[in-house]
Parts: sequence; C-alpha cells; structure tokens
Amino acid sequence: MHIPWMYEEYFTMLPAEQEFAQKMLFYEYMEECVQLAHAAGEYVSLTRIFLEDLQDHEDREHYETCKLYQDTFIRFKSEFIDHG
Repeated sequence: MHIPWMYEEYFTMLPAEQEFAQKMLFYEYMEECVQLAHAAGEYVSLTRIFLEDLQDHEDREHYETCKLYQDTFIRFKSEFIDHG
C-alpha cells in the first residue's frame, strides 16, 4: 500500500467534510507520485498507485475507505486522466 489512509467514519461525515477528505487524499497521492517518480528516476502512474491501494482496501473489506477512494476518483477523474 502506497498511502495507508483509512476512514471508518466516512459515511457519517458531512458533505463538506467528505469533500475535504477527498481533496486531501488526492493531493497526498499527487505528492506520493512525484516522490516515487523522483526516487525511481522514471514515470510513475498516479492512477495505477491509487487504484492499487483502492484494491487493497477492497481486499481488506475497508468499505468506507473504498467509498472515499471511489468518490475521490470520480471528483478528480480529469486529473487522473491527465497524470496517467
């Protein structure tokens, strides 16, 4: 797992709190992607590392965290497309 974020109270958050969590998660992945690319000296796919972590949360049955990841992916879909 690249970013070990877990949210067990995502379903009970207010919409503004959910939006804030989505933004924070997305920007955390952007930063992680840049750091991984710098360390590796090559291109790192933002979408790939994000979806790998989403799959890991699904496998572990972290459903509220999965919903956060899904909502984040939908909110920032064009940015994911732009950054691979």
